[in-house]
Amino acid sequence: MKQLLVISIAIILTGSACKKDDEKVRETVTETPLKTSIESKGIVDVTVINGIGPYIFGNKFYTSVDGKITKLGCRMPEMSDYIVTLWDFATKTSLAQATVTTTNADSFSYASISPVTIAASTRHVVPIFTINAAGVPKMYYHFYKGPTAINSIYPYTYGKVTIEAGLAITSGSAIIMPEYYAPLDLPYIRGVADFQFEYEKAP
Repeated sequence: MKQLLVISIAIILTGSACKKDDEKVRETVTETPLKTSIESKGIVDVTVINGIGPYIFGNKFYTSVDGKITKLGCRMPEMSDYIVTLWDFATKTSLAQATVTTTNADSFSYASISPVTIAASTRHVVPIFTINAAGVPKMYYHFYKGPTAINSIYPYTYGKVTIEAGLAITSGSAIIMPEYYAPLDLPYIRGVADFQFEYEKAP
């Protein structure tokens, strides 16, 4: 009888330990890589406000783990409503779009989207349209590493996200994905659009 009781207790303790391990696996980590890039001042440390124009600025990125994008965001000099889009770089497919209302020129604002699952090492682009949702051109930011914008800042990694390149295009439409970069773009983060990436932390 005592032996049966000991075995039963061992099974209960083992089950409890397994449950705790499962809870650890489900711990969720969130990252906002462009916000971190700018606010940490490690990659860029100089802020410039540029003139208006019909531009789309974005960043091509990939992740080192599977996860999902749950928010799209931006930081812009003028308070307004801006269109931010998530694209699959290979297929040029729009996966999500949000109208983000900015409330402070010195901080990022975000809008929730239906979560989009992304696989590790898959390239995506998140750009912002510098013409606001009402069709009015707005000013935008340039961030670079001082004292002068000479050297490329790409690629760089924060957490599980690698920002591979800064992309830009001149366009009158908010539904065009920027695909290319010029040598003059390499020292800069422009716009700026951002996203929230979520993944499950390993035990």
